[in-house]
Amino acid sequence: MIDEKLNWKSHIEYIRLKMAKDLGVMTRVREILPKDILVTLYYTLIYPHLIYCVRIWGSAKETALKKLFLFQKRAIRLCSGASFRSSTSPLFHKLGILKLNDIYNFYVALFMYKMKHNLLPNVTNSYVLLARNDREHDTRHCSFFKIKKFRRTTGENCTAVRGPRIWDSLPLEVQEKTSISLFKRELLLHYISTYELH
Repeated sequence: MIDEKLNWKSHIEYIRLKMAKDLGVMTRVREILPKDILVTLYYTLIYPHLIYCVRIWGSAKETALKKLFLFQKRAIRLCSGASFRSSTSPLFHKLGILKLNDIYNFYVALFMYKMKHNLLPNVTNSYVLLARNDREHDTRHCSFFKIKKFRRTTGENCTAVRGPRIWDSLPLEVQEKTSISLFKRELLLHYISTYELH
């Protein structure tokens, strides 16, 4: 749902209402279903709302996204059988589930991987800029992508700006995976490993 200011508040509120209904379902069945089935319910009911076009709206302000993240944490507590006040970082780590912000990072990084390896239609070539690295120097420390210049906050939030930043934040051993399946697996493990265990 696109608004004139591109702040995604309407879209986020729409997702929040959808998630509220689905959380109601999970709450009603949490006592009768095993945890693995509750996780399946999370991926069936909640996760699709969080990943749909997330590369576009996931760059919204943290204050706008906070409501969704609170709902996601509630879902994770339900999947884990944890109390209402339990810390969720260890639960995300244990279940191997990405936090909302990292779902966004994951899909942007995946897009950048596909751009790097020419796995996208030619029409997407203008979305990001490739850096012109001097191949005589050590390219392991060079960015593959160049950040586009921007004037407004909306420009800063586009993939052309955030994409290269997210890509450069990844360890080289993740960036250099030779297949998309390996990249996705290592990328997931990379983000999950950053969650606190205590």
